[in-house]
Amino acid sequence: MNLRATFDTCVSRSSNLQTIEGVTLDEAVRLVDALDGSIHTEVLFELNKGTLTVSGGSGQYFVSAFTEDEESYVLPAAITTSTGSVKLTIGGQPALLPSWKVVSRDEAIDAIRSFTDGTIDFNKGWKLDE
Repeated sequence: MNLRATFDTCVSRSSNLQTIEGVTLDEAVRLVDALDGSIHTEVLFELNKGTLTVSGGSGQYFVSAFTEDEESYVLPAAITTSTGSVKLTIGGQPALLPSWKVVSRDEAIDAIRSFTDGTIDFNKGWKLDE
């Protein structure tokens, strides 16, 4: 597995991107745990089969994936307690997302795990982003 991670550091309305090659699953989890919704708001994981992005922070995440055939998917929350919206910071920019698109840390980590080990199945639990 040659996982590449690109993550942001946002300071004074500008975003600095850093890339790490050969990221392990443990390092990927640490990068997600570093997302704070303020300075660190997004991490992009890349493999030859596509990309997986985790955005937000502090226990609330937006997870999306782009496949090698250029389809875009969103991971919906397993449990949604509200029909309203949630404000997250994504790539340093505020975003208002439907609550069904905001997942827990465990859901985000499970998505990374299945993405990196090749067991991700977009027909089970993911929604095509239209």
